[in-house]
Amino acid sequence: MTKEKIPSDLYEALRNAGFQLETQLNEYIHKYMNQKEFAAAASVFKKAHGRLMDLLQEFHETASPHLKTPTKKDVANIAQLVVQVEEKVDVLSDQVAELTESIKKLNSSTPDKKEQTEDLAESPEETAVWDTLKEARRKRLQAMSEAAKSSIESKLGTLSASEKLKGAHLTQLLEMLQGMKKSE
Repeated sequence: MTKEKIPSDLYEALRNAGFQLETQLNEYIHKYMNQKEFAAAASVFKKAHGRLMDLLQEFHETASPHLKTPTKKDVANIAQLVVQVEEKVDVLSDQVAELTESIKKLNSSTPDKKEQTEDLAESPEETAVWDTLKEARRKRLQAMSEAAKSSIESKLGTLSASEKLKGAHLTQLLEMLQGMKKSE
């Protein structure tokens, strides 16, 4: 019995054998797929597969309410609602930013009563006018705050419970702004 010659590098031999097998399989596949019979069989399979997928989708649409699972349409509707909520949140965020800026401008444009009275002694009439202006300013801020709150509530009124949770931080922000206003 003669001993076969063992290659010095077994890994190299396995690699070469793998490449040869891959080449042969690719040639066989290309040869088989280029035949008309294969194309016809693939066409029939594709049509049958399409019908099967339609039946499965129809079955899923029928069974999903009973199984309480979402359908493809349900997921698409939820995605659309999420986009709408994000747009509403952006609008509300812009409105809150505008209100914040207007409050800052009002606070910076109106001098503090103490600063005015340090140099000048006010008469009772001037004090009454000043108090009237301050009260008018407070009422304007309150009206702006109420308008923003009603806008937020009306826009959040159409949302589901989970969507309202996402907008809860806006309500907290509005309450924080109201607290800042009350502390003035």
